[in-house]
Parts: sequence; C-alpha cells; structure tokens
Amino acid sequence: MKIEPQNGKYMERNDFPSYNDEFAGAYQVSHPNQTYDENTFLCKDVTFCVTESCNLACTYCYEHHKTGRRMSWDTAKKIVDSLFEGTFLDNQAPAIILDFIGGEPLLEIELIDKTVEYFKRKAFKLKHPWGYYYMISISTNGVLFEDERVQEFIRKNKSHLSIGISIDGDKRLHDSCRVFHDGTGSYDIVSKAAKHLLQIYPMASTKVTLAPENLPHLVGAVQHLHELGYHAIHANCVFENVWKPEHEAVYYNNLVKLADWMIDNGIYKDLYISLFEERFVQKPAPEEYERQKTTAYCGGNGRMLAFDPEGKAYPCLRYMKHSLTNQPERPIGELNLGLYQDRETTEWFQKLQNVTTYGSADNECRSCPLLPYCPTCIAWQYDATGDPNCKTKHHCGMVKAQVAANYYYWKKLYKKLGLDRQAQRLLPMQKFE
Repeated sequence: MKIEPQNGKYMERNDFPSYNDEFAGAYQVSHPNQTYDENTFLCKDVTFCVTESCNLACTYCYEHHKTGRRMSWDTAKKIVDSLFEGTFLDNQAPAIILDFIGGEPLLEIELIDKTVEYFKRKAFKLKHPWGYYYMISISTNGVLFEDERVQEFIRKNKSHLSIGISIDGDKRLHDSCRVFHDGTGSYDIVSKAAKHLLQIYPMASTKVTLAPENLPHLVGAVQHLHELGYHAIHANCVFENVWKPEHEAVYYNNLVKLADWMIDNGIYKDLYISLFEERFVQKPAPEEYERQKTTAYCGGNGRMLAFDPEGKAYPCLRYMKHSLTNQPERPIGELNLGLYQDRETTEWFQKLQNVTTYGSADNECRSCPLLPYCPTCIAWQYDATGDPNCKTKHHCGMVKAQVAANYYYWKKLYKKLGLDRQAQRLLPMQKFE
C-alpha cells in the first residue's frame, strides 16, 4: 500500500493520528459551538492488566515483579460495570479507550474477547455514546498473533481495534533483548506476525525502546523495520537511570547516520519516525510555555486509570507493584470499595493530579527551552524519588543529543527540498559536532 505524506514532501506525526486526535477532530466538527482546552480530555483511557504472566523474558522490561496472577471474568465484568456507573472516571466522557496489557495480554485473549463483547452490549443497552465511540488497544509481543482465537477477535473488531507488535529491528538485535524464558530469540515468530499485521492494518505503527544494549544498532533496526513494511516507528530512550555520558555521543552519531540514510535515499517520503520531529528545531511558541504550567507531558498524573488482575484501581499501570522497583504500590481504590476515602490516599491522589511539567521541574529544567518537549514518566519519578512531582533527569543528556541530531536532519532535509525554512538550534550543541 502506497502512503503519501499529507504535506506532499515528508512524513510527519500528523500522517498517523492517534484515536484521541481523530476523535478530538471529529468532535470539534460535530460540536462547533462547544469549546474545550488542553485540560479537557474528551476520551478516557482505561487499562485492564489481564495477566502478569508473559511468554517472553525481555532484558529491559520495566515489569520487575511479574507473578502468575490473571484477571478473572468476574473482575473484568465488574470493571466494565464501574465504568458505566462512573465510579472511577467521568462516565459522561464522549469516548473511551479500552487498553489491554500484561504481561502478555494475548495469553488471555478469551477473557479480552468476553470483556469487549460485554462492554458493547452494555453500551447499546444503555444507549451510551461509547457504543459507537470506543477503541480497543492491545500492545503485544506478537508470539501468539497467529493463534486462531486472536485472528477471530481481530476480524470481529477490526474497525475499533488498534494492535501493535513490539519488534526491535533485525534478528540479531531483536533476539539480543526479546527472548523466551529458555534464552532463545523470538524474532522468527514475531517478524512473521508483524508482516501479517501490516497486511491487515497497513498504517500500523511499531514501538522501539532504546536501552544501552541496543543503542549501537539503532540504524540497522530502523532500516529493517522499514523493509518489513512499517511507515511509522515510535521510539524513545528508557527513562530509568541507565544512561552514561558516553551514550550521548553514540546516540547522536547513530541518529546522524540514520538521517543520512533517510534523506539520501528519499526514505523521509515513506517513513515517519518520532526521533525526528520539526518541533525540535523550532522555538516553542509562548502558549507552549504556558501549557506546561497547567498540563503534564505524561498521563501518569491520574489520567490513565488502570486495574490490576484483582481489581485494584491505579492512576496509571506503572503504579502497580509489578512495575515498581523502589517504592510501594499506590492504588487509589478497588472495585468493592470505590475510590479510597482515607485522608492519606485522597491527598496523595490530589497532589498527583496537580503534577505539571513546569511544577515538577527544578530551576535548571525551567530555564531549558526543551522543557515543553522533554518526555518524562511521572510514575518513574515516583519510583525513583518517592515524589511524582520531582522531575528526573536520567535521560536529559540523551534528549539533548537527539535535539542536536534533529538540527542536522532538518537543516539537510530543508536544503535538499529547497524549502525556505530555517532549522533553529534550541541549545548550543558544539559537544556533538
């Protein structure tokens, strides 16, 4: 399937809008007289952790305390009931995303199927807008993708389903990190699944997680994913405290090589990768600086309701025990009790909801022009410091290296295309050049 960039020149994020983006646009068209700002989230996101088991043992997985726990049908049914009752979130929101995760969620495909069917029946019975405005999201390692039960689920829900397969690049790179419990690699199975997925959803994207182990292989990984047929690749460095100063040069040099490959071979017309975005060479508008004072880059400040296999509710899946290394889990409620009403929890949750990009930053970060664009994980901030409102800097040098490489990329691309545009340096980058 040939995909053309909307701007006629190069692929960008807008060519692959999320369900949130698509729904927000449609909502604005159908409700032209209704206004909302960045603090109004029209689409609610609910995560079902259907199992803590996984059929892989990836080396960089952030879930450090997996168990054999799995969600029962009774628990899943009660979660759906609670959504329509408005127990944990606004049941008047116009749209909703049902996100199924694990462990490996496809281990519980029968439970997922039963839960989705119950959700649809209930929405139509109540004549709720969610009967039309819903999306199912599943992120899988791909090992079970070819299972007939999975394929039947896809066929039934194709128009309301977003499914992504994690594949880290070519066989050598993928199998160095994404392995079975006996140490053997999963590439052969997963690459077949990825090709099949792209036949079903040609616009499907994939996710690449960058860690010190795979950073030197970045270029080959992207090249291979493009060969498989992907047109959109989302990639980011892990937020954990694993980065050293020497990694910054490795990252920058690999991004420059990637830039040369994409520009010299015209790949920019066929591939969007989140590592190169024009915002990194454009000074943020005044409203961007203001927005960071009222919103957070990450939804881990309570906007991403999640349920563990036993039915406990969390502000985000990364506040569950299996995702934490240093801090205790922070549930905010449970199915049989609703939201906790004790003073400690209510005060903590209120503080969490008030976390903003600017408020969590120290003076050094507040003076950085990259702050409005600097990715973060609020739950990791909690795990690392005990305070979700304390911005961590473990990946700071990697962000700066990426911005430096973006200056190289966009300056070269603008010149090749003959565009009257100027790539701006948002930070002095002499150390990389």
